[in-house]
Amino acid sequence: MAFSGLFRRNQGFSALRPGLCRATERPNGGGSTMADAVCKIIDLQNEIAADMDRLGQIKKDIVDVIGKVDDVKFRILLEKRYLCSETW
Repeated sequence: MAFSGLFRRNQGFSALRPGLCRATERPNGGGSTMADAVCKIIDLQNEIAADMDRLGQIKKDIVDVIGKVDDVKFRILLEKRYLCSETW
């Protein structure tokens, strides 16, 4: 999970986002394009991190369900198919 570490390292920047965006707003409605780009990047990083967390939870759920299968042969088959992405 190389991506997970990357997004965890950048989580500190997400705390800056609200103040950063508000500080760059101008009274006439125009904003800084650089600040807008940084805000979009941070939003996308947060969205990807949330998606990865959801996928991690789904994988845990799959492991739990497969673990309840009594037959070892079927359990190994399901693990290889759904956790290791092997084909039938």
